[in-house]
Amino acid sequence: MMIRMSFGLLGCLAAIAVVLAAGPYDVPGNVDVTDVQNAPVAHSQTWQELSSNLLRGWIGLWHPDYGTPLTTFGPPLGLVSPQADDATRQAQAHDFLLQMATLFGEPTVQLELVKSDYVLAKWKGLFQEERQGMPVLGSRAEVTLNHCGEVMRWGIRTYSNWPELSASRLSLTQAVVSLQGKIGQPDWFVDEDNSFAAFFPDHVLHGLRPVWDVRLVGQAPHARWEGIVDATTGEVLLDWPGIQNDEVSGTVEGQFWYPYNSSPVDSAAYTMETISINGNEVTSDMEGDFSREISGNASLVAWLRGPYVAVRNDDAPPAHLDLELSPPFSPFVWTWTTEDATRPEMNGFYHTRFIHSWYKEIDPGFTSLDYSMPVVVNYGTNYENAFWNGYGCYYGSGGGNYENFVMYCDVVYHEYTHGVTQEMYSGVWLPYEGQPGAMNEAWSDYIPCTITDEPLIGEGGLVGGNPLRYLRNLYNDMHFPESWQGEVHRDSRFISGSLWRIRLALGADIADSLAHFSRYGHATDFLSYLVEVLETDDNDGDLSNGTPHAETIYSCFGHHGIGPGVDPNLVLENVRWYETGEGGSVGDGDGWPEPDERLELTFQVFNDVILYPPPAQNVSMALHWNDPDLTVTGGQQNLGDLGPGQAVSATPILIDIAPNAQDHWAKITVTISAENTSEVFERDIQFSVGKPKILLVKDDPTSDVESFVENTMLGMNVIFDQISLEEHQELPDTILPEPGVVLWLSGNARTGILATNDQYLLTDYLSRGNRVILSGQDIIDELAGGPFAQNVLEMGIAQDSVRMTSVRPAEGSPFLLENWFLLVGSAGASNQVRSSVLTPLGNNATICGYGRYGTQGIAGVDFYGGRGIVFGFGIEAISGMDTSESLEILLSELFYRWAQDILPAEPHQPEVALPTVVTLGPAFPNPFNAVVQLPYQIPAGYEADLIVFDILGREVERIALPLSDGTAVWKAETATGLYFAQIRWSTGASPIVKLVLLK
Repeated sequence: MMIRMSFGLLGCLAAIAVVLAAGPYDVPGNVDVTDVQNAPVAHSQTWQELSSNLLRGWIGLWHPDYGTPLTTFGPPLGLVSPQADDATRQAQAHDFLLQMATLFGEPTVQLELVKSDYVLAKWKGLFQEERQGMPVLGSRAEVTLNHCGEVMRWGIRTYSNWPELSASRLSLTQAVVSLQGKIGQPDWFVDEDNSFAAFFPDHVLHGLRPVWDVRLVGQAPHARWEGIVDATTGEVLLDWPGIQNDEVSGTVEGQFWYPYNSSPVDSAAYTMETISINGNEVTSDMEGDFSREISGNASLVAWLRGPYVAVRNDDAPPAHLDLELSPPFSPFVWTWTTEDATRPEMNGFYHTRFIHSWYKEIDPGFTSLDYSMPVVVNYGTNYENAFWNGYGCYYGSGGGNYENFVMYCDVVYHEYTHGVTQEMYSGVWLPYEGQPGAMNEAWSDYIPCTITDEPLIGEGGLVGGNPLRYLRNLYNDMHFPESWQGEVHRDSRFISGSLWRIRLALGADIADSLAHFSRYGHATDFLSYLVEVLETDDNDGDLSNGTPHAETIYSCFGHHGIGPGVDPNLVLENVRWYETGEGGSVGDGDGWPEPDERLELTFQVFNDVILYPPPAQNVSMALHWNDPDLTVTGGQQNLGDLGPGQAVSATPILIDIAPNAQDHWAKITVTISAENTSEVFERDIQFSVGKPKILLVKDDPTSDVESFVENTMLGMNVIFDQISLEEHQELPDTILPEPGVVLWLSGNARTGILATNDQYLLTDYLSRGNRVILSGQDIIDELAGGPFAQNVLEMGIAQDSVRMTSVRPAEGSPFLLENWFLLVGSAGASNQVRSSVLTPLGNNATICGYGRYGTQGIAGVDFYGGRGIVFGFGIEAISGMDTSESLEILLSELFYRWAQDILPAEPHQPEVALPTVVTLGPAFPNPFNAVVQLPYQIPAGYEADLIVFDILGREVERIALPLSDGTAVWKAETATGLYFAQIRWSTGASPIVKLVLLK
């Protein structure tokens, strides 16, 4: 019987493909998505000028390696009339791209048309750069005209400003030898018709290498390889298999033949099959019918071949049917059975014809595979593979690991789709590796899955007959780039998964059209393919105003980390505050917020996404603080809708500082939300209240171990100013606090510490009654013996590069004698490998020594009459472990004992109203429909309320909490939206819990 295929009957499988390891060179076809930027970020003067006139309203995507936009789109530009012929379109498009290239600094570029297609009322032209009559691989200049002949998108990726790295060129024969040696196939011969000379961009050297694009073929149909060979050195820069096929690995776990290889036999018409009647060939129609007028007897012979398929069995002669008829003739049914042909032969014929018809139905204009395509079944001996070799499909019979590949319809559809992709990209460079290789595999996975209406690849028995195993699942949560694995079949799921989600949301008809026709844009990276899908979806020739299904497309691709998704990314930019009298501010203008001053805080909220996803809707902003010394005015604002790449300035916010405020760090939290996302974006704005009397100098460009000191001071609520110096950079005198303390840290730096002018500056600073602390294992190495060390520090180095673990205060030091400090055990201690033993001179005094008893060498010395201190180790290494004192203790004694004339009081520590015993939530259910429960716990004796407020900070419900623990219930009578819950009492508040109400 014949086999009938229904759309929902059989599962979707794929064949094995060759795995190609990534090479050391960037492939020009791969644009790193993380480097692509919106045009405003590029700060291109040309773009700014064009954006104000010709390209007003357009968006451009940029990459650091190119001076031109990779792709731009916006309101259409008039170019040619809709009635223009193809030659006119080509000429006008060519001139337009040259004009754009010239404007962006590439006036010498030579562009040659590679491909043009007229698809869904849009004309797409793709050009390639040529140098000395040879193509530059990976270059492309493209333009899309809408149905009115207007430019709706264009982009240029060329290398005309890159120099040629060499003028010498090996012969093609020498290049062939190099590639043969690389792949270990010396007997494969060159396909001279398809091998050519070219230039290859070297993204490390930013130059063009002369290369040969070499195609090798062997004796077997699957013996194909392609490579890029440096024409100067013979080095193989890149190579990949010329056969695009699946490679499957798995474990044989028994056999199970339902519903694929052992599916019940069904029958259907064999369409477009060649039949010989008395030596004259006819072809059955789309119903399987055939007829021919004759007289006399009829001798019929049928083969499993036709205009679009030619089946061959590698294990046996071609199958055929013979029939002798005598008049009168009556209509009859002529059936292929297993008595006439093998199951693989019949399955290969039927499913190849089916997939050819499927493509004809979706894209009648695609004719590139309208030939009698070789379909070879039982290829090789126990061959466990299937592949497209550039002209036909080959299916192995399997062996110990896999079943017969052609018995799985989606294997046939997968390999055939590789052929479709090859022809759609004919003349366009599409390496079978990285992102372009993953896209190639993704299309070959999606098409069979959409036909069989399920998302699994490799299920149903291909792998050892086990129906429970599969190779790939299109319905997945892979997210780019975190899930990137560097193998085209695994990485294909970023794209196939995006397309499958579109299919689930919009249906097969729309998704299939988007998946197929977007290939005509010849994208070679994920982000560009997303743009192509949007362009295919567009219905008015203007991408800037969205497309009919843009929100779904953005959402589905965004789910896999491609493009911006649909959620906004709201961030703060240009945060500034003033106390100069500007705007509503009141202050002395010295740059420091101080008691009884009023600050004006300004910033912008920026929707940091690219392309044209839906805007952030009804953006609102609220400020939160828990500082009794601050009074904030204007802390709740509605900012309206915010489109992609747009920014809006918040109304200036006024912050009054209490007249009696003590010195401390103040913090205000800005929360930003939008109606179309459940995410709340937060940013802390921190500033010091009071003028700092401490300057922290980080004189170490090689590491950041000084951050341990910085974080300790922040935790102590000590206000300070800070500056980081590069090697040999000098400290500006305008930053010194007066009176004040300079804490100079050299961290891991070994040279370039304390430049000559810094030594003069600190000497003068000390002479005015200020204090200086120097810390670091090499801080005076370069100074030893010099005038600053002898006359100001009055010390030398007795020994350097010693590893010590602890220090102990000495008699007469500013530290308590019972203290000791451990230098190991903290994260900052790993740098203490060459601490210095100091030698005091003159009247200097030892303030601490190494070891638990301080007897293993001098670790710290005071100088300049006790107004300065030098530590021969980095204080960032003090651990506070093993009963030793902490870095906080050391700094407290330095600031408030040793420097009490300048810092006379401990810093203000804000009261903690209710500590860690307060809990609220988690809320359940959440999201909720009408009622939500919030478990809580508070200390006994506190009177507290549960407050529910909306995204604008307005209170919508207040619930008294009579017990120390329990569950609060909110019966919401408000509209659908985002709300917040918080426990509040007279002196404090709990963390906020987010609630989502859906009705």
